Amino acid sequence: MRKIMLAIIISVSLAIISTAQLSGPLSGILPGNHTYTVIGDISVAAGDSLIIESGAILIFSDCIQFDVYGYLYAVGMETDSIKFINSPGSTWDGLIFNSSASDSSIIEYCQISGGYNFSGGGIYCYEASPMIYNCTISGNTAYWGGGGGGINCTYSSPIISSCTISGNKATYGGGIFCYFANPIVSNCAISGNNAISYGGGIYCEASSPFISNCVINSDTSTFGGGISIRFSPIITITNCTISRNNAWEGNQGGGIYCETSIGPNILNTIIENNLGNYGVYLYNCSNPTINHSDFYNNQNGNLFRPPQGVGQITTTNINGDSCDVYHNIFLDPLFISPTQGDFHLTANSPCIDAGDPASPSDPDSTIADIGVYYFDQTPSPITDLRITIQGNDIILQWSPAAGAASYNVYRSEQPYFAGSAGNLIGNTVGTVFGDENALEGENYFYRITYRTSP
Repeated sequence: MRKIMLAIIISVSLAIISTAQLSGPLSGILPGNHTYTVIGDISVAAGDSLIIESGAILIFSDCIQFDVYGYLYAVGMETDSIKFINSPGSTWDGLIFNSSASDSSIIEYCQISGGYNFSGGGIYCYEASPMIYNCTISGNTAYWGGGGGGINCTYSSPIISSCTISGNKATYGGGIFCYFANPIVSNCAISGNNAISYGGGIYCEASSPFISNCVINSDTSTFGGGISIRFSPIITITNCTISRNNAWEGNQGGGIYCETSIGPNILNTIIENNLGNYGVYLYNCSNPTINHSDFYNNQNGNLFRPPQGVGQITTTNINGDSCDVYHNIFLDPLFISPTQGDFHLTANSPCIDAGDPASPSDPDSTIADIGVYYFDQTPSPITDLRITIQGNDIILQWSPAAGAASYNVYRSEQPYFAGSAGNLIGNTVGTVFGDENALEGENYFYRITYRTSP
């Protein structure tokens, strides 16, 4: 159950030792566009609230921490973020949400770096579930034996969305650590993190997170370069791209390592070019499901001990590509530039329209693609349409569009196609079309679109 606390903040009560120094309990409003040196532990007491405005920079001295027991609202802007950073040559103890912290706490457009703590170098959530949006969490460390270099979720279910989590280190879960936790992790870039033992990008133990639309790449660990799952109930991984992770020294699960767990459920996900033994390594896992995903060029094999039928080519999918009975394919996803971190699909990718048809459609109203980024198939409009009348026919003509393979012709009785996409009345590979079904005395409006593939 999320703990909700609403507050109307009237006054300001900040423990400011001087105009630029902070220490002790804080409440009220911390003005933005100022730089503050945090010289002692700071906190938001239970029942209190603190708003930190855009542009505030908090520089923490060595071994200083920020404890939240009440409500924290730290919302910056994309162009003017809030920064929680270490002073040069030192480390701080991170941002800690304790069990009494309000679950309506929000940190958004914040930078968190230089944290060093056994539990969560950057952010530690203990029985607290704040909302973490559009944050950059990088260069933090959970020191020897600890978990969650970037974020530690213990007995908590935070929402982590649209964040960049990179360059963090830990023994377990270089990027994110989950212990008896059920966070929602979506639209995040989790890259370049390192875990000594398990889960370079994400570590899950006795946890059931929902991981969707995330790029997990270039993370390293001994077991599970990208994701490590142990002793957990069902974990869902959907529409993710898990690429170029490394279970170093040839250990198990370059992309995903799963041990003594139920699941995982993997859907519409690309797992490719991971180093280590197998892209997905399943050890003593019951009832895993792997559907409509793409596995390609993972070291020593794509799948270890997969469910029956997974990986056995027996049929073809909607695109005519060879696949197993669960519509998994084993083809190069044809990214734009994976070595440069661009995992968008090119026009010829076999992942286009190859996702589960029961999944929500892509924004262009086509069948879901596999991976994080969909390939936009929205037809491009023709802008130089010319209309003439020849006898009883209406003749439409237009100039060829570069790269067009075919043209669709739409007709509507509403100006500007108001409230309607119009009716598709024809398809042609040429640039002339005759509407032979027009009725005398009617008003018609036309639209031509084109596609770059047949």
